[in-house]
Amino acid sequence: MIVIPTINSFIRILHALPEVGAVDVYVNENLAFQNLKYKRVSKYLPIGPGPNRIQVIMAGDPGTTVIDTEVDIPPSEVLTLALAGSLENVSILPIIQNINPLEPQETRVRFVHLAFDAPGLDVVLNQDTIFNNVEYKQVTDYMTVSPGSYNLQVKPTGKEDTHATAENLVFKTGQAYTIYGVGLVEGSPPLEIIYFEESLPVVNGVNGKKEKKPIQSSNSSGIKIVFQYR
Repeated sequence: MIVIPTINSFIRILHALPEVGAVDVYVNENLAFQNLKYKRVSKYLPIGPGPNRIQVIMAGDPGTTVIDTEVDIPPSEVLTLALAGSLENVSILPIIQNINPLEPQETRVRFVHLAFDAPGLDVVLNQDTIFNNVEYKQVTDYMTVSPGSYNLQVKPTGKEDTHATAENLVFKTGQAYTIYGVGLVEGSPPLEIIYFEESLPVVNGVNGKKEKKPIQSSNSSGIKIVFQYR
């Protein structure tokens, strides 16, 4: 058995289109994810670097294409491809999971603005504004916070009005999270907060067993995503 470092990456799809129902996702003309619902994220899929064709089709309606485009995938990365925008202007936002090594007692969070009709947003964690004036499709840097339970509010920048609230968000020790603002300010579904724990895909380790790699950037030393070739 030879263990070979790979330049392949991993992608998952986040459905953040408030005006679109469940979708099927094709990668390079192969069905990759089926019946992906709004606010849900798919499992990871290994993929080669370079231009890759992504087709998003309405589930159960193969004649209705939501978007058909090419996405340039960088080598040796883990990405979330977020489906964002209005029905008339759908786009795919690649979000790289670029986390440096975490200390055992550390937690990190970041925010992604995916509500196309919302202005710049402030993100308030308990009583502290942790991100200011986040624009549509902007991905913030990670911020270190203490592990624990939090209430989170999303507000228009410089105003006291609250667009969305989420209570009792639990951030665990040694983990990182991406928080997303999705939905509509004017209309339904309303602006909401969703969040996902960051993790690397389960891959075959050098001992032949499936294992999760620690949270770490692919650009950091000491970690490579590997496949096993027999």
